[in-house]
Amino acid sequence: MKKLLGILVIVLAAVCIISPKIIAGQYQKQLESFIAYLNQSAGYHAKIESMDNSWFGSKANISVEVDPSTIDPNSPIGSIKANIILDTHYGPLLFNKQSLIGLYSTQASIPADKARDTLVWDDNKPLYQLNITRGLTGNLTMADAIPSFTDKAKTLLFSGYSGSGENKNNTFHYQGALKNINIDDQQPASLKDLSVKLAMDTSVDLNNGGLRDSDMTLKVGDIQVASKMAIKGLSINTHSDLDKKTQLGDIKISYGADSFSLPSVQVTNLSLVTELKNLNNAVLTKIYKELNNAPDGTDPTNQKTIAVLQDNLGPFLASKPEFNISDFSGTLPEGSFKSSLTSKLADINDPKVEDLFNPQFWKYYTISTANILVDAPLADKLAQQFVAKQAQVPVQLPQVKQQAQMIIGNFVQQGLIKKEKDQYRTEISIKDGQLSVNNIPLPM
Repeated sequence: MKKLLGILVIVLAAVCIISPKIIAGQYQKQLESFIAYLNQSAGYHAKIESMDNSWFGSKANISVEVDPSTIDPNSPIGSIKANIILDTHYGPLLFNKQSLIGLYSTQASIPADKARDTLVWDDNKPLYQLNITRGLTGNLTMADAIPSFTDKAKTLLFSGYSGSGENKNNTFHYQGALKNINIDDQQPASLKDLSVKLAMDTSVDLNNGGLRDSDMTLKVGDIQVASKMAIKGLSINTHSDLDKKTQLGDIKISYGADSFSLPSVQVTNLSLVTELKNLNNAVLTKIYKELNNAPDGTDPTNQKTIAVLQDNLGPFLASKPEFNISDFSGTLPEGSFKSSLTSKLADINDPKVEDLFNPQFWKYYTISTANILVDAPLADKLAQQFVAKQAQVPVQLPQVKQQAQMIIGNFVQQGLIKKEKDQYRTEISIKDGQLSVNNIPLPM
């Protein structure tokens, strides 16, 4: 028995000694592949500046430069440069906070020493730190953090940010949060209780640039900008679905706020939900690959881009993509409103990219329907504000109210607005270049 135990100890020791060298080779390939992936993306340039290797780990210095002008030539932001330090320990024995065993554990940090000229934070911490651990089965866990900091004038206070995530069973889950950001100057501003949650399908190749199943929610408890704006209970959700058989995908973006206030407007229960439907993912990935493989990614005339879009425009439109606003609603002191929009393009033979920039194209090929429902007191108030602005007189004048009631009454009489108890309803549609309001044709 003792001999068997001795053999097991020797075997385990050998595995722990030999494995790091094997893992090092796999890690090096993954790092080089990631650098190559970044360099294929427009505006990114990454390079391994130095790499010190030991038996049980490595330390690499990666330089990353992002040039927004390659994506938007009119971008006012210049090139952004940063150095990322990767300090890696090879498994199978890790003994870190995330796991005792695994393939490797990497601590990525951005020291941002130049930022210390204007910002003040813990001398022993980088400005950003990311810890990644890959388990023996390939699962990945991570945790990232930005320390609390202030500027030297103490007009900015950042409470710090922390997040954590895990990639398991082909799904990546992440969540992060910060308590507050305060700016104390001539225009004081604050943000409180920010949180983010993400779930994303990772079984799809990240290099193809296409759609995938994903869901991300950003929430902010409170935003204040001096006396100019206040938002409470802000929520932004982005959700995408991909049918892997048909390769058609949908994207939904939802905005919501418990309350939104400007000096002249106060809205509660504000909601805006937009949808892109029937997006041809096969065409999108084809466009992405062709643009990334272009011999000259800095073509000033965009001829390559236009040619690629032209080749793929017909197949993309063939799936009948839609743009919808499934909900735009809110409540003001005078009442509530609720509206929606559905829109798509009619059948088009041999569409041209230049047609998309022609208003007449959209006029004759758009098929859309909008429904608007407004509480009568709110509609009256909006009509009064319109009349007062046009006449350049105070909205409180009695004749302003009378004129507003006449305008709404005329619309009701003409059938352009339908009165339903204490609400007004209107349906607007466009088809074959013809505008109709409540089925009444009108010139466009």
